[in-house]
Amino acid sequence: MDAHRHGLRSCGFLIKAMAWYQFLGQLRKKNIDDNIGSLRVKLTKDDMKEISDMIPINAAAGERLTDSLMRCSWKFANTPAKQ
Repeated sequence: MDAHRHGLRSCGFLIKAMAWYQFLGQLRKKNIDDNIGSLRVKLTKDDMKEISDMIPINAAAGERLTDSLMRCSWKFANTPAKQ
């Protein structure tokens, strides 16, 4: 992705990612500049394809927790019924 095409002298990976997925719920001061910087980036279809091609669609598929951690999940909690 060409940062100059977007009017930016330097465009780090975080700013590119934030432009792709504008997650502005960060409360840490150190992340606010990157969050705001992501709003200046306008991604083209070619940019979106480049980002999408970096990681195959099924690379993030599957369980998010290992079996040992899954046993600690809220899904398996034995919570008594509310009286």
